Amino acid sequence: MTTITGALARHAFAHVLSLALVLCAWVVPAQAALVLQGTRLVIKSDARDSIMIIRNTGTAPVLAQNWIDDGKENARPADIRVPFVLTPPIMRIEPNSASNIRITYTKEPLPTDRESLFYLNVVETPPRDPASVNVLQFSFHTRIKIFFRPASMPDEAATAPDKLTWKLVRAAGGKRQLEVTNPTPFHVSFARIGLVSGKRTIAAENGMVAPFGRSNFALVSDAAGLQEGQSTVQYEAINDFGGRRTLNMRLLD
Repeated sequence: MTTITGALARHAFAHVLSLALVLCAWVVPAQAALVLQGTRLVIKSDARDSIMIIRNTGTAPVLAQNWIDDGKENARPADIRVPFVLTPPIMRIEPNSASNIRITYTKEPLPTDRESLFYLNVVETPPRDPASVNVLQFSFHTRIKIFFRPASMPDEAATAPDKLTWKLVRAAGGKRQLEVTNPTPFHVSFARIGLVSGKRTIAAENGMVAPFGRSNFALVSDAAGLQEGQSTVQYEAINDFGGRRTLNMRLLD
């Protein structure tokens, strides 16, 4: 077995460091320039069109590729079939200016007793400068929820978080989880979930619960010693406009 001497090791380290510095010099600063008008989009079934405004806050033009998916995040846009027409699929947005994405429902049948969930994708890529060679460029992918809401449903999305019920359950392996049940026809998204017992708060994973569905959120630390009968769940629900509201709910037995 060959042993590298101290001098040889220092030489190898210096070579690697020099190469890393050169590579860093080729990388352009990575910072997203496009900002979407909202963090979610609600589309009513009787709306003729829905609009999402995108603003370029950078100092250079940006190309944006736009599409809608039905939950298959890694599917190619060409392979996705959704009941919407999105225009334009590709746009150039000048610096310090804005453009609109227009989404039209094509009237293909969707459930009428609950919301349906889709996602709007926007990938931004700075136009390549022909004078810049050997430069690594970054693309930024933004993906937000689209809630398709039948017009026949009552206008009660804002009160859906109040109707959730929670209980503490055991998952495989005995670990504790919070299980939420949603009796409403609306999706409810969470920014934060915590289990509160006395002066102790145990954070849980967060996410979303579907209409008439259940979701489980694992506690991020040990729940040993909790008094379940005196514990509550504190959660931040996200509304149609991206705002947050904090609620407290007692656990079910």
